[in-house]
Amino acid sequence: MVFTVSLRSLLLVCLLPLCIQSVDETADPQTLMRIVEMFETRLNVKGQYAVAIRLEKEECLPKADLNSMVFDRKKLQEIGVDILNGEISVSDDIIAAKYKQFDKYTDHSEFRLKNYLNKVLAKEDQCVIYFSLNSPCLNKCLNGKYNIENSLKALQSYTGIKAFLFKYVYEGDDKQTMVERMKAIAPNLPLFQCRYTIEQPTCVQLLKGST
Repeated sequence: MVFTVSLRSLLLVCLLPLCIQSVDETADPQTLMRIVEMFETRLNVKGQYAVAIRLEKEECLPKADLNSMVFDRKKLQEIGVDILNGEISVSDDIIAAKYKQFDKYTDHSEFRLKNYLNKVLAKEDQCVIYFSLNSPCLNKCLNGKYNIENSLKALQSYTGIKAFLFKYVYEGDDKQTMVERMKAIAPNLPLFQCRYTIEQPTCVQLLKGST
């Protein structure tokens, strides 16, 4: 009996590192903030826009070398010009769009991306970051005919690191209500608000989710 207990203890000790190594990696909050700052600086888009990008997993972890990213300054500047002109910029690794105003309604930027998100999600076990300047609005993006629920669920199902980021709460929306609605749609999708705090710029996790 003593030997059996000792053997079980030994097995647990031996398996513990394996268990730790099997836990999925998550995006680093400071690295996420650097990615958001890169979008803001290089895209140089005024007003609401959304972008989804697939990166190498290492580029979402602490101390990532973002200067080695395949989407260099010139490429992102070109994408910024495209979406300012009303286009939806689509490639295998990045999609981006600004909102589009019509006479009687507005296509929100998140809705404009939904038919192209599958391209970014096509390659597994990397890192997919979905950034919207403003949080998805409660009345349209998270409810009703033009919602993005399928996009959120698809991003949640991605095998690899993933995160949904926003900077500001959509005007008129209640932040906690928005978070609860996001949780109801995609409870395992990590949700971050990226902002300048007293200590340092960082992305604050609002929904832990699961990778």
